[in-house]
Amino acid sequence: MTKLTKKQEQLIYSANQLFDKQGFSATGIDQIIQASNVATMTLYRNYKSKDDLIVAVLKYREDVYMNFLENNNDKSLNHMIEQHLEWLKRKNTNGCLFLKAMEEFRHSNQDIVDIVSHHKIKVAKLIEEKLENENYRNIKDLAKKLLFILEGSTSMIEHMDFADVKSITMSLSKGVLNNE
Repeated sequence: MTKLTKKQEQLIYSANQLFDKQGFSATGIDQIIQASNVATMTLYRNYKSKDDLIVAVLKYREDVYMNFLENNNDKSLNHMIEQHLEWLKRKNTNGCLFLKAMEEFRHSNQDIVDIVSHHKIKVAKLIEEKLENENYRNIKDLAKKLLFILEGSTSMIEHMDFADVKSITMSLSKGVLNNE
């Protein structure tokens, strides 16, 4: 991602928090401006529309998430799954912002839909790389199954205790990998 100005960071951070908590449609431009403590002109100087800001938020969120998944020298698949769960614990108890975007913009903004699809493909490719590095067979099939498990954990964090989500996610992941 390109380097952001301080004002862009403020806008993206505030919009991200509001979108995650309230959804995209329920979050107004005035709320974002107030939460980010910038002038209206600053928002429109940086983003032509709310949809452009949403695109920027999703790209930023993807960068932060992907970096979080690989935040240290442990490049194993197990570490990536643990990091995903840690992300849910720390940052994302409101479900997947990308899936929320897909739900709200499926029929109205193809750019946003494309970003969501690209994000899911990027996560699947990271899983495939991890599987390849650990010499698994049936990489594409295993990656789909593991992505399905991670997506399920992201969805269920809204409805279940974190300890249960973690336990089930780890158990299912190990089961898939052991039964390759």
